[in-house]
Amino acid sequence: MILSHKKRFIFIHVYKTAGTSITKLLIPYARATEKFTRHYFVSRKIFTILNILRKKDDGGAWINGVHKHAPAETIREFVGNTIWNEYYKFGFVRNPYAWILSTYFEILKDKNNTHFKNVKDMKFQNFLSYYIKNKLPRQVDFYLVNGAIDIDFIGRFENLDLDIPKALKAINIECNLIPKLNTGERQRLEDFFDKDAEEKTYNYFEDDFINFNYPRISF
Repeated sequence: MILSHKKRFIFIHVYKTAGTSITKLLIPYARATEKFTRHYFVSRKIFTILNILRKKDDGGAWINGVHKHAPAETIREFVGNTIWNEYYKFGFVRNPYAWILSTYFEILKDKNNTHFKNVKDMKFQNFLSYYIKNKLPRQVDFYLVNGAIDIDFIGRFENLDLDIPKALKAINIECNLIPKLNTGERQRLEDFFDKDAEEKTYNYFEDDFINFNYPRISF
């Protein structure tokens, strides 16, 4: 999450949807604690060291109040109804097939991730079963408040060049160049999905497909 009182916005950071690049654009307008932990070089390094010493990565919740990937419901409880209702709220989503595959590779390269030890030796299809069994988040879960999507704008990862400027225009921020950060190698879906994996993905992420208008694909 990025919270800006100056520009009156709340950015909901769904992992693996270009959130790191978007954060780069928004962080100059964020609260002081967020700037210290995610923007200024020296304080950011100190924060990283403190996290290592604490042997726990809670996404900055211990200093910023909520995890950087906090869902809407948690954020609303943190900021209160007045700010939640008055500030511009936005975030981004991604094709569910690509999103879960990208999440898999992100966990494999991050030894500090909560799930790393459990999935580090898993093939993708085993990881998919693990993700579903443990009822880990769908993208729609980041945007639900009292069971309904409560957000002003949801952009698409596949349409960043148009949707990022659209969101920034709504909060009066100019953007001449969109940074591309934390971008991994793009994987071919066909190399990881078969009929069984596709069916599991669609059944579990069905609300993502429906709410964000992504088509089902046959493999």
